[in-house]
Order: sequence, then structure tokens, then C-alpha cells
Amino acid sequence: MGVFERDVVIIGGGHNGLACAAYLAKAGLDVLVLEKRGVVGGAAATEEPWPGYRVSSASYVVSLMPPQVVRELDLKRFGYEVSIVTPDYFVPFPDGTSLTLWGDVERDAAAIGRFSERDAAAYVAFDRYFDRVARLLKDLLFVVPPNMNLRDLPKWAATAGRFRKWSGRDLHETVRLFTMSAADFLDEWFEDERVKGALATQAIIGAWCGPMTPGSQATRSPRSRTDSPRNPPATRTSTESERAWPERLVPAARKVTGSWRAPVSRSTCATSSAERACTTSFGRSR
Repeated sequence: MGVFERDVVIIGGGHNGLACAAYLAKAGLDVLVLEKRGVVGGAAATEEPWPGYRVSSASYVVSLMPPQVVRELDLKRFGYEVSIVTPDYFVPFPDGTSLTLWGDVERDAAAIGRFSERDAAAYVAFDRYFDRVARLLKDLLFVVPPNMNLRDLPKWAATAGRFRKWSGRDLHETVRLFTMSAADFLDEWFEDERVKGALATQAIIGAWCGPMTPGSQATRSPRSRTDSPRNPPATRTSTESERAWPERLVPAARKVTGSWRAPVSRSTCATSSAERACTTSFGRSR
């Protein structure tokens, strides 16, 4: 059996693994992705659990999908598409009432006003508060922290420049948001338990914690802006699409290898008595 050398081997063909593979291949490295299952995409793969119904296996939104990644990997060219799901949330309560949140401030405030006029007014200020926080954090989303050495002093200066718009209060609020619990934070803004319960759902999605866990507000903070249909990044995967976005990363990664001599882009699956394995190679032949 021949021996193959690779620059990078990525274990797991989930959406993160595929994105990393695509970027590494784009940078000129020879990348091998190993996936145990016969389908790539991980939690975000689209599968057909019932005949005629294709759904995303586990990941139901792409609200935190940076448009920059979609653009740089040219995913739309390979069939990536999203659709807005409305409403954002429908929360029924034991007493027969319910709260529907649409991602529109005025409409949501009116819905909250049925439970508390005070909370309705607070929600408008609450939304405005997160608008400012989101703008501050967005500037840091793709910043790689410099190393602690003299050679990186210019990079430290450039990074520090991104904080010029920050006030002392901005720093204070950011530290609070990333350390306090969602329950404590929502208690500062709202009075009705049903309203707080509905808004706290964002703090526990995809996190091994509850709304009273210290730091859980950090989970809620980015979603507070990205889960709104008013913002372009706040789009969701369409269950009507034939494939989920991670599956678009394979042809995208293959595309970026095309500038090399003798590109290799293949996907093979083999069945053994132990397991079914799928390997995807991006890069150049050796």
C-alpha cells in the first residue's frame, strides 16, 4: 500500500472542518479531510429521515454564518441559498397565552406590550443597546490577536486602533455581557417572567448551560443581532433546499485548487466491516 504525504489532515467533515479545509487549500496546502460517515456536513448536513422530506439534521439556522465566508468561498456559485424563517420565535405558555417575536422592533414591542407596557418600552431600548454592542464586536470578529513579542508591536498598534471608538462604558458593558448570566441581565431590563423566559432562549441554544449560568449572556449577545430578519447575516437555511451549506464547501474547496498544476479533487467512500468512511481530498498531486 502506497504512502501519501499531506500538509494537513482534518479529522471530521463537519461544516467547520470543511470550511477550514477550503481555506487551507486556498492558501496552497494539500489537505485531506477524513469523515466516518458517508455524508459530509456534520450537524449541518441535509438528510432525508422521512421519504420526500429533506431537513437539516441538527443545525437549523445559519445566523452566525459570516457573509465574508460565503463570499470568499464563492458558496452561492455552488448552490448555497438561504431563506428567512418567520417568526423568529413562538413561545406558548401554560396559561394559554403566547408570545411571538418577529425580529421587527415595533412589532415585537407591541407583542410584549400585551404582557407589560413597561417591558414593551424597555424592549425598544434593549434593541438599541445591542445594536451598538454588535457594531463594536463586529469590528473584532476577524481580528487575530498578535503574539506577545516585539516583532508584533505594529500589529498590536493596529489592533489597539480598533478600540479608538470604544468608551470606558463600552469596555465595562462588554465585560459584563461576557461574564454575567442571561437571567441576571434580563432581570435588569424586564419585569414579566414570560417575556424574560422567551428572550432567554437565545442564551441556551447550542450551549451546555442554563440561563442562570455565569457567562450565559455571552451566548445570547451575538444572536441578539444576528437572529433578526432586519440584518442580512440573519438568514436561515431553507429546508426546501436539496442540500445544506456545508455540502457546498466541497465544490468550493475544489475550485480553489484549480490554480495549481495537476489539481486533485476527489471524494471517495469505502465500506469495511468496521465502519463506513468518507475521505475528501483538496489539493495537488504529489
